[in-house]
Amino acid sequence: MGFCRLLFLVNVLLTSWFSSAKGEGICFFPSVENGHSTSSGQTHKEGDIVQIVCNQGYSLQNNQSTITCGEEGWSIPPKCISPNSAGKCGPPPSIDNGDITSLSLPEYAPLSSVEYQCQNYFLLKGNKIITCRNGKWSDPPTCLHNSCVNPPHVPNAVILTRHKAKYPSGDTVRYECNKPFELFGDMEVMCQNGIWTEPPTCK
Repeated sequence: MGFCRLLFLVNVLLTSWFSSAKGEGICFFPSVENGHSTSSGQTHKEGDIVQIVCNQGYSLQNNQSTITCGEEGWSIPPKCISPNSAGKCGPPPSIDNGDITSLSLPEYAPLSSVEYQCQNYFLLKGNKIITCRNGKWSDPPTCLHNSCVNPPHVPNAVILTRHKAKYPSGDTVRYECNKPFELFGDMEVMCQNGIWTEPPTCK
């Protein structure tokens, strides 16, 4: 009995190998989630049609009852889903240096939206609101560094503004030339989204 089973397994493997060599699709049929089929655990070739029976309250995608083995695999996933869960999304994706403005839920209905905000000293880039569509969230935004450090060095000048470890966007720093040098340009520089404006010169 064991020898016959071994021959059968070798035959299946050889058949799969030759089919692959010819470019035919080979599909392995796993167990069905929330359903069952007589094909569970079997291997099928391109063109084979398998019938699936879903548990009560569940159905295949698009309410189909069969799936077909194609060149690149099964026509639809062999998985029975609840109609009520179709199109829903899980928790929104997390982002570095930011978070959503509301309490995160384990599940969101289709077309639900959430809004993101960045932490202090970070600038939001992209759409701050994402939407659940077809079971997937749209792309979340990113939070970029928005602060400046170390104002530009100006030879023969001193900085009158108190030094900070970080300067939020919009902060200004004022310069004063040492005597007898004269200041040319704006006496202040401003941090704009992480970049200092052009500093003055002392000549």
